[in-house]
Amino acid sequence: MPATCVVLSGEHRHVVDRTRQNRNGPATGPGHVRALSRRIDPVHRARRGPRAATLDIERQAQVLPAASDTRLFTLFIGNQVDDSLLREVVVMVDGRVAARHRYSDREARALRGGGLHALAVPMEEGPHRLRLEFVARAEEARPADARLHAQAEREYTKTAAAGSLELALQKQGLRGKPSLSWQDGTQALEDPRLRVATFLLRSGQPLAAALALERLRGAGGPLPAGFDRRMADSLAALELAPPSLPAAAPSLERHGRAFGALRQGDAAAVAQLEALGAIEAADPETLALRDYANLELGYQLLRQGEGERAQPAFARIRSPGPCSNAALLGFGWSFLVPKGEQDAGSMFTAQAPLWPASAEDAARLRRAMPFRYLHSVAVAGERKLDLQRALIPWVELLGRDATDPAVQEGLLAVPYALAHLGAHQQSQQYLRRAVGDLERARIDLDKAIAHVASGELAARLRERVAEQADGWRRELADLPYADATAYLKPLMQDPAFLAALSAQQQLGELGQALQAQEQRLAGSAGAQDLLGNIAGLRQRVTVAAGQRETALRELTLARLRAQQQHTQAYLAEARLALARVHDRPLEEEAS
Repeated sequence: MPATCVVLSGEHRHVVDRTRQNRNGPATGPGHVRALSRRIDPVHRARRGPRAATLDIERQAQVLPAASDTRLFTLFIGNQVDDSLLREVVVMVDGRVAARHRYSDREARALRGGGLHALAVPMEEGPHRLRLEFVARAEEARPADARLHAQAEREYTKTAAAGSLELALQKQGLRGKPSLSWQDGTQALEDPRLRVATFLLRSGQPLAAALALERLRGAGGPLPAGFDRRMADSLAALELAPPSLPAAAPSLERHGRAFGALRQGDAAAVAQLEALGAIEAADPETLALRDYANLELGYQLLRQGEGERAQPAFARIRSPGPCSNAALLGFGWSFLVPKGEQDAGSMFTAQAPLWPASAEDAARLRRAMPFRYLHSVAVAGERKLDLQRALIPWVELLGRDATDPAVQEGLLAVPYALAHLGAHQQSQQYLRRAVGDLERARIDLDKAIAHVASGELAARLRERVAEQADGWRRELADLPYADATAYLKPLMQDPAFLAALSAQQQLGELGQALQAQEQRLAGSAGAQDLLGNIAGLRQRVTVAAGQRETALRELTLARLRAQQQHTQAYLAEARLALARVHDRPLEEEAS
């Protein structure tokens, strides 16, 4: 929640509360903390029944003879190179592509953390020539850096029984190139099926992990060490059992405590946020927490009238990133916000940061800002320098997503600063640009609303839930953000949207799991009762999925309409400021 900032256009003070509608710096309250800790918020407890019933069916199915599939062959894919992330694997059987998978960042990290991906490969009985191609990248690689490639080949004779092989990306020595090593699944030091559950759990698929563990339990024989722990973690992720360990990492807990202290007015909150904002981090989760802590800290210091102290906090925020637009905006205001007095921050309400607490405080704020009057010009001195310094980060906002409130505010802040520097012609040009950008943003939002209302978004989401060969598609990371789905990019930072999306996705996965059970039991003697239970459960899941789809659509429309209203308000402000330019003749500007 970066905060509410004052937009100055002429003598008007337009204030935007981004605690409710910020697009680039999502709220960092408890809901966002949960979204960061688990990427997507958990499904509501109301769906415990279908999940528990699906696991119960899996247990009962283990005692029934399933229809045999002589084409069943599984490749267990792993990664043992600490500084590399696996990106894609392609499996060729007898010269033809038989299977492939693209790994999302979360899946790649789950593999590197010891998980195994079970890749199903169709294969007829008889001798075959297998060829595998891996594509990986160094963890710290830049987009232009070359990727790492590895290949492996071997002969394999498929029998009527289900077959499996394990393949891992390895590196020999400190300077060795990555290579692939084969190992029969039966000779692995740890049961590959247990590591498969680890991969599924760490990549955000707890239902699939629990089902895989139930199949391992039903296979007979002694259970491997670690089985109970992984099953407990899977059930806890499904909210079918209490968590075996605290859900949040230490840095996440510290962030939650600092946020709570800030909301309660605790003076120690700023120090806590400063400590979080300065921590060394390498993993994405901690880096994100550090950015949000710095964003919260920076705007809190602005509320207290400590602009100079807020500048290092804003400067520590990564760009590009989910907080970068709001950070650039706040960095600019840090040069202009009224200096704090003994009652620093008393002009602002605690609930809506940088919102005047009363009419009297609004007048005080107007007088305290760099320019009280519309046509005032800074000829020299600190005011001129402050305006010039504020322009540097604000100009960076131009050309970015104009539906973002931080960018919209920057579109008006730049001509405001130029006008008070005496650059009237430039100010007029940037106001015209602001009107054009905001008008296009309004049109884009109209199209986005029509896209969601038509059901196109729901269709795309259903398509991606069913995707098995591409982790990026499952996480919606491959959607092009330059077409009709551009509006999804900021929504993917909204905790409420993520929670609703998670609810729909997990119901889709539940439906897929039930369908797979039905196919596996089809034709099995004595499975009629179980098949009847599956059919009834699938019907319940279908109804619930439809309800969740409707809820997600309504939430998305509400968010888009709020953005539309916000954009129209800024568009009106920009047009008013442009009209006011004609209240005075344009003056010659110094070259």
